[in-house]
Amino acid sequence: MSEKRGRVRFCRLGTNPLRQELDWMLGYHREVEARLDRLEAFLENDDPNRTEKDR
Repeated sequence: MSEKRGRVRFCRLGTNPLRQELDWMLGYHREVEARLDRLEAFLENDDPNRTEKDR
């Protein structure tokens, strides 16, 4: 949105598009966190030489 006052144009960002972008980023963040959690679980269980003390 923009508004002209004299020779100056004032611009503002709307909240709707930013809200959509934030929702997308939060969803993507949750997906990445879930993938990293699964990778961590895999790596912890994959090393046969690892002892309980190392975990």
